[in-house]
Amino acid sequence: MTFCRNCGSSLPCTCASSYEPGREDIEYEREKREREHRAYVPAPHPYDVFKKNAWKSYVEGEYADALQWIHKSIIGGCYLGESWNIKGKILESIAQKYDSAAYEDSIYAYNRAIEYDPQNETFKNNKALCLYEWAKYLDENGIYELAMDKINEALPLFENKTWSYANALDLKGDISRHTGQLIKALIYYDYAVNDYPGFENTSERRNNVLQLLSNSKIELEDFKSDYPSDMSKRSDESKLLYLSAEKLYQNSEYLDVALGILEISFRLCNLDYGVYFRLRQNIKERIAENDYLLRLDKKKLITITGTEYYNCPELKNGMIFKLKKEPENIHDKNAIAVYLDGNQIGYVANGIHTADVQTSKASDIQYIDDNTEAEYLFNHEGEYHIARLLV
Repeated sequence: MTFCRNCGSSLPCTCASSYEPGREDIEYEREKREREHRAYVPAPHPYDVFKKNAWKSYVEGEYADALQWIHKSIIGGCYLGESWNIKGKILESIAQKYDSAAYEDSIYAYNRAIEYDPQNETFKNNKALCLYEWAKYLDENGIYELAMDKINEALPLFENKTWSYANALDLKGDISRHTGQLIKALIYYDYAVNDYPGFENTSERRNNVLQLLSNSKIELEDFKSDYPSDMSKRSDESKLLYLSAEKLYQNSEYLDVALGILEISFRLCNLDYGVYFRLRQNIKERIAENDYLLRLDKKKLITITGTEYYNCPELKNGMIFKLKKEPENIHDKNAIAVYLDGNQIGYVANGIHTADVQTSKASDIQYIDDNTEAEYLFNHEGEYHIARLLV
């Protein structure tokens, strides 16, 4: 509707019966509508105010006030997902600082938030973190069975390969260790370190578990009660044990423990015999090599390195090498070259990363002349070529 700019009546009006609205009148009406629209500012929803006040009180640590505000927001029936999530966080803080019984109410609130918004990852993550804190509290107070239930409930809610997921696995390892389930603790610590390598404390506790296992006889009967009767779950546990044994073998650490874990893995769920036998044989060979090296004098053992840079044939037990010092070597004044049939095949290792820990470095060898020889023994751990000085 267009109005007369003289009398304010709708057009056509009595003061200008023959008047027709022109461009100026249309522009005037448009500007008038825009001014009216800009002047209108909708009032905030009262329940939105309740929710904001609840969050403000929560941040300031006024939990009683925060609960009152969020209760009003929930009663109003607006923003229910967000409101229940905020209530969960308030109750979680109360549980951590004042009363642990509030953990249960906090989880109930997070569940209600997820009911209203099942796709909200923030709500799920908050619930998982609350379950983690609850499980940690229970573990610290010796309530291990309930602690394991809570951490098992939390793990599926975390995203794999994240710090939170690795932290939850670390706690699960702690609970297992506290209940004497050392092999399971080892598995969870391994997973935590693999998912988040920065877990130095986890590595330390893992080594403590390995030490305990190394000092005790590992028997299947001692751990039967730790494993489920369902064969599909037993199969999963068996695979985890196999992977832990394989990792120990690859790192060449606690090989006796690796052998015991592998045996349990095989007996739990009929592990593929070929796979089992190969790893078992490899572990036994490495144990035998370590025992052999320990019986020899470290001063007479050397590691040959750099063979990949020379035309080196396949090395076999019993081969005799000639050793020759290179005092003019610009890279290492202690360098000792290794020759086979007149051809250089490498050097005696002289660094902590190239020499096996059970052998001497080139700088440790005092007496070398043109007639000094060494006998090849074997390739240790698939990385170090070990030889023995013939002096």
